[in-house]
Amino acid sequence: MTYTLSRTRNLVNGLGGSAGFGEGVLNRNDDSYQSVDISSVFTQGINFFGTTYTSIYVNNNGNITFSSGMGTYTPYAITGTTSNPIIAPFFADVDTRNSTVTSTTWSGSGNSTGTNNVYYDLDATNGVVTITWDDVGYYSNRTDLTNAFQLQIVRRNASDFDIAIRYEDVNWTTGSASGGTNGLGGTIARAGWSAGDGTNYYELGASGNQANMLDLDRTLGNTGTMGYWEFSVRNGQTENPWLNPLVNRNDFDGNGTADILWFNERTRQIAIWSMSGFDRIGAAAIQNTVNPQWSLAGTGDFDGNARTDILFRNTSTNALAVWSMDGLSRDTATVTGITLASTTHVVGCGDINNDGNADIFLHDFSTGTVSVALMGDNLTLQTPTTLQTNTRSEWTVGGMGDFNGDRYGDILWRNTSTGQVAIWLMQGTNRIGANVIQASVDLNWSLESTGDFNGDGTTDILWRHTDGRVANWLMNGLDRLGATIINSDSPLSSNWTIADTTDFNADGTDDILLRNSTTGGTAIWTMNNGTRSDGQLVQNNVLGEWSIANDLSYV
Repeated sequence: MTYTLSRTRNLVNGLGGSAGFGEGVLNRNDDSYQSVDISSVFTQGINFFGTTYTSIYVNNNGNITFSSGMGTYTPYAITGTTSNPIIAPFFADVDTRNSTVTSTTWSGSGNSTGTNNVYYDLDATNGVVTITWDDVGYYSNRTDLTNAFQLQIVRRNASDFDIAIRYEDVNWTTGSASGGTNGLGGTIARAGWSAGDGTNYYELGASGNQANMLDLDRTLGNTGTMGYWEFSVRNGQTENPWLNPLVNRNDFDGNGTADILWFNERTRQIAIWSMSGFDRIGAAAIQNTVNPQWSLAGTGDFDGNARTDILFRNTSTNALAVWSMDGLSRDTATVTGITLASTTHVVGCGDINNDGNADIFLHDFSTGTVSVALMGDNLTLQTPTTLQTNTRSEWTVGGMGDFNGDRYGDILWRNTSTGQVAIWLMQGTNRIGANVIQASVDLNWSLESTGDFNGDGTTDILWRHTDGRVANWLMNGLDRLGATIINSDSPLSSNWTIADTTDFNADGTDDILLRNSTTGGTAIWTMNNGTRSDGQLVQNNVLGEWSIANDLSYV
C-alpha cells in the first residue's frame, strides 16, 4: 500500500489516542525525551546517509535524533559539526508541564487540540511514523503562546523514506532560559536536518530569524503549499532537501551542491569541477575526446539517483543518449530509444510528470510543434507527446521550473518580437494553463535563466539588460512579487556572460554562475532572499577553448 501524504499545513489527526495523534505520548516534561522503536514500521530500519537506525529519540524540544536522546533547550545552528543525527521541525525550548493552555492565539480552526503535549504514532500498515507537537508552550511553564507542528516519516521502499513537516500555527520562538522574554527575542528557534557526519546537513533559511520563524505557518513550503515542506531520502541520500526537486542543480557528485560542467571546443574533452560554495574541491576529465558526431544537449537527473546526468544528441542520426554519472566519472552510456527529426531541438530538461526522472522538452523550429518525451525505465524515452502545433516562430523557450509549486515542471516562454512573457503550467503531458504574465518587456532585457532565488520553493526569473544590469522577478505562482536589480552598484561588462543559475552553497537558494570571455575568469554570485549576498572569483585564466556547459538548449 502506498501512503498518500496530506499536503496541507493542517496536522494529520484521527490516529487514535486521547488527542487523535496516536497512543504514544511523552510524559509532561521540560527538556526530556523518549526512545521509540520504529522497526514495526521500518522492518529494515531507516537508511540516513549510510547509517541504518531502527529507533529514534523523540525529544520534547521540537526535534528527533538518531544516536541518543537530547535535552538541549537553547537551539544551535544545524551544521556539519552537529554530531547527533537530527531532524528538527522547530528546535526550541518546549515546556509541556502545564496542562492548561491559556493561549488566545489558538483559533481551533486547524486540527490541533490544545493539549500542550507531544505525541507519536506508529502505523505499520501504511508505513508511517508521525510525531506531533500539539499546541506546545515554552519555558518556563508558559502556555499564553503555543505552537502546533508535526513531522511524518513515510516508508517508500525498504529503508527509503519521505519526510513531511507541517506548521499549523507558530506564535513563539524562544524560552526564557534561552534569553527570551514572553516567548520572543533571545536565541531564536531553528529548523533543518544533519546526518551528524560533518558533511551532509541543511538548515531552513528562516532559522534564527524571529519574523521568518513566526511566519512558517504562512510561508509557502517547497511544495508550494503554505506551511508544508516535504523531501525524500533515497539510498541514504536526500534528494534536493527543503528545495523544489524540479530545479536542475547540476550536482554530478551528489554532495548537495552544484558543480560546473566544462567542454573543450578544440579537443572535445569533457570535465567537471566539483564545487562547495566558492571552492573547487575536485576536478576530473570524464572523457578525453567525444566523437564529433555527438553534441551536448542538456543535463538533468534522468535516472532518478539524485545525481545529474548528461544528454547528448547525434548530429548525424539525431539519436539521443544519456551518460549516467556516478560522481566525477561516467557510469553508463545509454541510447534513449528515440530519434528526432532534424528540425526538432531539445529546449529544456526537467521533471514534467513528477516521477523523479528528468524528461525532455522538444520544439520543432520548422513546424512549430511543441512536445515532451517522458523518461521511462532504464533510460528509455517514451514517444514524444505533442502539446501544441504551429507555435509561432517568435516564441522561444526561456526556461523550465515549477512556478506554481505543484511539483510538476512548467515552461517559460518569451516572444522575441513583442516582448511578451508567458508560462505554460503543466501536469505531466497535460497543459493545465497558458498564462501571459507580462504583456511586454523591453527587448533590451534578455531572459537569461530561471531559478529559486529566494528559497520559497517556487521558480523565479532572471533578466539581463544590454547596459549590464541584472534583475530578477520573484514569482509566487503566476504573480510577480517584484522586480529587483541585483547589481546596481556594478553592472556587468559585455564580456561577462551568465552561464548557469543553481545552488552552489546548499542554502536552498539558487546562485548565479558567471564567465568572462576575455580573461577566462569564472565567478559566482550567491543569492539570499532575492538579492546578491556575495560574489567571488572562483578561478581566473581558464583557456577560452573551454566553455561552461551547465545550461544547454537548442541542440
